[in-house]
Formats: sequence, structure tokens, C-alpha cells
Amino acid sequence: MLDNNIFGVFLKEQRKQKGVSLRVLADKLNVSHSYLSNIENGKKPPPSNALLIEIASALSLDYKSKTLLFDIASEIKNINNKDISAPADISKYLMEKPSLKVLIREADKHGCSNEFWEEVLQVVKDMSQ
Repeated sequence: MLDNNIFGVFLKEQRKQKGVSLRVLADKLNVSHSYLSNIENGKKPPPSNALLIEIASALSLDYKSKTLLFDIASEIKNINNKDISAPADISKYLMEKPSLKVLIREADKHGCSNEFWEEVLQVVKDMSQ
């Protein structure tokens, strides 16, 4: 059993809030209900990023809940694997945007601060207004 079952508890809570049974969700995802039950009960770690994206879609999670699902899974994976695992949505976006990988590497090379990234974030937010 995992030391920290925050992910499983969060997933179960989201599933129940949407009124989706474990079996129905498992069928939508083409996985066994026992596999999902083991995740929800902390007997299995969070699933692959691809399955996380499918779960978010199958449950029609809003942006905040989807982001939280991805972030919690990533944190648990990082704790358990001692490897860095980016949240599912970020990993997917990185793979789809090769220039973003170059940008991040250049920023790292030049030692861009968190304040720099906060300014970049504000510019992106301003674009949507």
C-alpha cells in the first residue's frame, strides 16, 4: 500500500461527484474495475500520463480539477520513483511543441528566475483578455 493515497482519494472523490461508478469508468477507460479500485485504495500508484488524460476526459473534469489530478499524480510519481515526472497535461504539451523544449533549455542555460517566469505568465494571461 502506498504511504500517501492522496491521489486515490482525490480520484474517488471526483468520480463520485460525477456520479460515475467504478465499473462504468473502468469500461470507458478499457481497464479492469479492480485496477481502478486498487488505485483508489492506494494499492497501486497513479496510472500513466496517457491514462490520466483519459480519466480527466471520461469524468469531464473542469480545468481546476484536471490540473489538480495531474499535479497530484505527478507529485506521487516523483516521491515513489525518485525520478522527475511532469504532470500529464504538461508532458503532452511538451511533446507536441518541440520549440517549447528549446525555450526551457535556453531559459535554464541563462538562469531565468521565477520572477522572469511570473512575467511571462502574466503576458500569456494578458493575451487571453
